[in-house]
Amino acid sequence: MNNGSFENGITGWTVISESGSDGNFYITTGGTSPISGFQIDLATQGNQYIVSDQNGQGSIVLYQDITLSPGFTYSLSFDYFAQSYAPLNVTSDMSWTGDLIEPHRT
Repeated sequence: MNNGSFENGITGWTVISESGSDGNFYITTGGTSPISGFQIDLATQGNQYIVSDQNGQGSIVLYQDITLSPGFTYSLSFDYFAQSYAPLNVTSDMSWTGDLIEPHRT
């Protein structure tokens, strides 16, 4: 994994935003979200982390390809928090409930 902690910005990560999405991913130390201005948590490890922020609807994905060798056991761990000021609820297993518009599929 390249830059898993975001201490070097977004280097090594790919962002895909659905056309017409309102927002993006931003590197932050916490405090105030960059677009909406809401209070957000401070970094729990290191000095910064990445946050998605928007004022409207959209679909934005952040990912990183990794290569794993066969025959080994791997473990993935990460910190995350979900906070929304919209009528959307994200549960501890990262599933969601709420009113969402069906995404455009091609």
